[in-house]
Amino acid sequence: MNDWDALEKLWDHAFYKCLGVDPAEKPLLFTESLLNSKDHREKLTEIVFEKYKPSGLFIAKEPTLSAFACGRATALVVDSGADMTLVTAVHDGYSLQKTSMSRSSIAGNYMTDVLYSMIHSRIQAFGEIRPKYLFNKKQHKGKWEISLIPRPNTTVSYHNYQVKLILNDLKESLCRVSEEPFDENSAVSGQSYELPDGNIIQLDKERYRVTELMFQSNFQMGGHTQHNVRFQDMVAATITNSDVDIHKDLYGNIIVTGGNSLFKGFAERLQKEISNRNLTQHPIKIRSPPNAQEKRFSTWIGGSILASIGSFQQMWMSKEEYEEVGKTLVHSKCP
Repeated sequence: MNDWDALEKLWDHAFYKCLGVDPAEKPLLFTESLLNSKDHREKLTEIVFEKYKPSGLFIAKEPTLSAFACGRATALVVDSGADMTLVTAVHDGYSLQKTSMSRSSIAGNYMTDVLYSMIHSRIQAFGEIRPKYLFNKKQHKGKWEISLIPRPNTTVSYHNYQVKLILNDLKESLCRVSEEPFDENSAVSGQSYELPDGNIIQLDKERYRVTELMFQSNFQMGGHTQHNVRFQDMVAATITNSDVDIHKDLYGNIIVTGGNSLFKGFAERLQKEISNRNLTQHPIKIRSPPNAQEKRFSTWIGGSILASIGSFQQMWMSKEEYEEVGKTLVHSKCP
């Protein structure tokens, strides 16, 4: 992310329009990805202190906060979101990003694209996916009638975004994780999905084939074999690269979070796959937030927990410290 002007506008909207607070009157806690660069951390620190002038600032790692949301200071966090899947070891409240992290591009957006390629021919049977902004839908004599609305000034990116939202909902509504490695020859019950314009599309084996991307190393698509890094292998590699003294704690506290953890059967399948390849005697325990919203926003929940802890109050990077040392202070105060 290099468009800092756009980011400032988002912050302005969040502070002044959504929250209705003056950031100068409060300390601010930001979350960041493990892949955030040093330059970006320094730039964020500089903008926040120079523009918003808060009394304090802290930047926390997302896996650490996800662990806190589940009441754990040491855990292995499997975070599978829209753009990336990260598996990170967290020990005593610190993300071990240099040695104990694995990442994969097998994530939500990629699986949505794969699903679209699988059902593309079925979509062509009735034309295309039409988002709601392209038509009016009225009921007449018991039937729905569609009248198209010309939108000549719509950008391609906006249209593609609206189509992607529909495909995401289709995937999230119908796709499931198989209890065992999915057998293409097995009988699968199909389920239907109604598109916004009333057209019906049915998913059969695709409901399970898409999610197999997360657990199979070889995946057939378009007549080609695609090689993936399996989630269970990422878990094993991350733990292996961690200090041997914490292996037991990591295996016993595997936290799954992110949108892809919401697929029905995800946690159970992951535990089974890890158990099948596990060469140690350590017990394996998959933990996750209790409901869908907490899985999606575990980082924010962990942030609220962290900020409410009494001992954390001394960890804020103060405005006075920033003025004395400068933006590079963020690396020592927020490791």
